[in-house]
Amino acid sequence: MCFPRSGFTIGEKSNLKKNVDKALKVEPFPVVGIGASAGGLEALRELFDALPSDAGMAYVLILHLSPEHKSQLAEILTKNTAMPVIEATNNLHLEPDHVYVIPPNAGIFITDGSLTLEPIKRVDGPPLPIDKFLISLAEHRKDAAIGVVLSGAGSDGTKGLQEIKVQGGYTFAQKPETAKFSEMSRSAIAQGAVDYVLTIDEMAAKLVKISKKLGSLKLQTLDQLEAFDDDSLSKIMSAQQV
Repeated sequence: MCFPRSGFTIGEKSNLKKNVDKALKVEPFPVVGIGASAGGLEALRELFDALPSDAGMAYVLILHLSPEHKSQLAEILTKNTAMPVIEATNNLHLEPDHVYVIPPNAGIFITDGSLTLEPIKRVDGPPLPIDKFLISLAEHRKDAAIGVVLSGAGSDGTKGLQEIKVQGGYTFAQKPETAKFSEMSRSAIAQGAVDYVLTIDEMAAKLVKISKKLGSLKLQTLDQLEAFDDDSLSKIMSAQQV
């Protein structure tokens, strides 16, 4: 039988706290995946007009773009926010208080804190880029994943929001009466995939509150870890070995 010892070195404490931090799923910052289609540009501009530039979240925008035309979305949104607005590239590392825009003719995913792009495969049926990104966001960000659907036609985004809810994240839909095209919102609402059905201004305020809540929980957890003595760490290590 192996008994946990006392007197951990600073390095051992650091490594163990990292493992506990990972086990508790304390993410560095929340990531907001925002899906939109027809009528979505107006909603996006309104949303970023209302969001502060220092809320501590990264935003990834997934729209149904024409594959034949260069997107001007990043350039347009720079007029609505002080945050950097960047067209996503492969293996681009996410940072808080940045906005990332899907490029034309690409699918986008999140992997270990970075964005991954792949060409859209031409198969029967629509490619559903919003669903695919939100599902990957749920998998990698868990309860720090936030999914949003704005104005748009069709049902893209519904399955992705459902997965975020399963993983303990937060889901939003634009209030259908305020959307230029309400199908995407109505689809997600009908399937029970939405936590909050809000106007754009209400949505911006709620996103900020959630970011502050997640940040507060992270600080509380890290403070608790810093307060661990050798006996507490021994018990944790013993439990991990069971």
